[in-house]
Amino acid sequence: MTSNPALRRGWIAVLSTPAFAVGLAGCSPSTTSAVDEDFQRSLQTRLLDAKPGESIEIPAGRYLLERSLSLRVNGVTIRGAGMNDTVLSFKGLKVGAEGLLVNASDFTLEHLAIEATRGDAVKVNEGERITLRGLRI
Repeated sequence: MTSNPALRRGWIAVLSTPAFAVGLAGCSPSTTSAVDEDFQRSLQTRLLDAKPGESIEIPAGRYLLERSLSLRVNGVTIRGAGMNDTVLSFKGLKVGAEGLLVNASDFTLEHLAIEATRGDAVKVNEGERITLRGLRI
C-alpha cells in the first residue's frame, strides 16, 4: 500500500517534463499471432536504459509480447500513438504476470492499450506522482 493518500484513493497526478523522446525505430508491429522478439527486446532494453526525464515513444501497431515489461527509473514517460492505435498484447505471456511492472515515481503512461495479461495490466510498486492517461486496459 502506498503512503501517498492521493494514490490510495485512486487519484492521478499530472507530471509534465519529458526532456527528450526515444522512439523504437526499425520495429514493426505484428500482424500475425507471432511474438515480435526484436520489438520486445528493444522495448525492454529502452526501459532498462532509460534516463530520468526521457520519453519512450511506441509507434502505432499491435505488438504481441511473451514477457512482462519492467521500468525502474524515475521520471520516464511511455507514450503510444493512441489507445486504439498502439496495442501491447500479452496474449502469449510466458514469463511474468503483469504487462508492465513499475518500481519508480514521476512516471507517465499514455495513449496506448494493454491487453490480455494474466495479472495486472500495469502494476506500480512504491511509486508516487503516477500519471495514467488515454489508456485502454
